[in-house]
Amino acid sequence: MQRNSNSFDRAAIYRASVAAGPLCDWVKANVRYSKVLESIKPLETEMNTLLKALESSKKKVNECEERLAALDQKVKELKESFAKKIAEAELLKNELKKAEDTLKSAKSLLTKLDDERIRWQKDSESIASEFKEYPLNSLLAAAFVAYLSDKDEGIREKLVR
Repeated sequence: MQRNSNSFDRAAIYRASVAAGPLCDWVKANVRYSKVLESIKPLETEMNTLLKALESSKKKVNECEERLAALDQKVKELKESFAKKIAEAELLKNELKKAEDTLKSAKSLLTKLDDERIRWQKDSESIASEFKEYPLNSLLAAAFVAYLSDKDEGIREKLVR
């Protein structure tokens, strides 16, 4: 067609044959169509390559989304576990505070009880020494009653000293 372009002149063909005119138009259209097909062939190849790359990328995105969902679930579980551990730690902290307060109170009570023990020990020693003097005091009281009951208080005090 390029070498003999005059052979495909539309006006010349319609002068030669009315039936050959549409046939010439059809041939020209097919030639143009083949040129378009040839020009889009590399584009179709590139499109197919890009579609395959897109499909591969979609698969990777899906895999990444699945891994992300799994990681999100793991993070959620770890946060819940962490919250439980924090609550347990707070509970232990409160129990430790109570135990320390109880220990402090117990130490204070033991100090007070030790002071009381010392006081009781002194009282016990005093009672024990008084107990040793009971026989002598009993005799002295009996002598007062028997021999000095008729005497006044002043005389009795002089005799005791």
